[in-house]
Amino acid sequence: MYLMSAYKKKFYSSLITLGSILFTLGLLFILRLSKDFSEFWSRTISRVEQYIAHTIFGWLPFSAFELFIWFIIILIITFLVLLIRHLVRFGLRGSSKYYLNFSIIISLILLVYMGTAGMEYNRYPVDIPQHTELIDDVNIYKEMAMHYQKDYNEISKTLEYDNNGMLIRPYSNKKMNEIMKEEFHKLDDSKYFTKITPSGKHMVMWGWLYRELQITGIAFAPLGEPNINQLCTPGEYPFTLAHEIAHTKGIIREEDANLVAAYICLNSSDPYLRYSGYVWTISSLASLVRCTNVEQDYKDFQYGFSKECVLDSHARYDYWQKHDLLGKFSDWLNNLYLYIQGDKGTESYSDNIDIHEDTSTHEYKVSSYSRYQALYLWMYLDK
Repeated sequence: MYLMSAYKKKFYSSLITLGSILFTLGLLFILRLSKDFSEFWSRTISRVEQYIAHTIFGWLPFSAFELFIWFIIILIITFLVLLIRHLVRFGLRGSSKYYLNFSIIISLILLVYMGTAGMEYNRYPVDIPQHTELIDDVNIYKEMAMHYQKDYNEISKTLEYDNNGMLIRPYSNKKMNEIMKEEFHKLDDSKYFTKITPSGKHMVMWGWLYRELQITGIAFAPLGEPNINQLCTPGEYPFTLAHEIAHTKGIIREEDANLVAAYICLNSSDPYLRYSGYVWTISSLASLVRCTNVEQDYKDFQYGFSKECVLDSHARYDYWQKHDLLGKFSDWLNNLYLYIQGDKGTESYSDNIDIHEDTSTHEYKVSSYSRYQALYLWMYLDK
């Protein structure tokens, strides 16, 4: 009788604990709907947690996130073994405490994540300069596009490539982190970002799996570290590293992290960083060139890239085509996660091109500038 009473006390105690965690999780989810509260939380509570996480894990030469993945795997295996053992001995009812204890651990992890990354999904727009006012002289679109295409082409001729035409990464990860820390000082005047700029860490143990999942990087906010898949292509490397670092500086939405990465890379004096910025963003200029409504302008831009740029682009495409075993599953899972967080799914990674064709005149017009277009225009007209 005493044993049964003790079991009931532990059971109800665990039930109350789980209920309290889920209540707090739901409360934070509701509070996050307020932009003011999300902004306040991001600039106070989240930053304290990020500072603590950086202090604890930042000095590690390896990815703590990969250890966390091992922890989750071991936890699930242990849970299943104990559950089967107790199901055999005590039946379904006698094993209920294992369901509860496992649920408590998972709920705590979700609560910590919501208290860091999750609360930042509804912040105000990221503080990056952009030119959003529509301009009247559409010839500027071609002038601007050709200007940056010329820089892209000139940089491409100074870099080295392998036999397949793929760019060879010129820097070690250590050197890249040193450069990135300097580049992110561009954001020091803004209170929108945290002051700490963590170093990116290579995902060594799981890089091969992430490559098949088409994952180039992961930032896990509770640990305060940006992780990059060293198996991503060299042309994507700096932009991806800047993107993941942006996540750890309070920029959680994917579209905002991309904009920060574009700003960091395109405004760098380092040719390799600018090259990577062009790799990710210059296609957005093609849409603007189309809006001059001069067919030759569009052709000049489309066929104006250097041989090095073209071969590297083809090599990157072929590389990811060879490593797409789990790409669709990864895209589905990430899309689901982003929708749950209130973002626009994996569509949020793409630039928001807003150009349409007038059916009466068959002319292309800009309704509003995309993020990358507005950044390029600011760089070209306002910087």
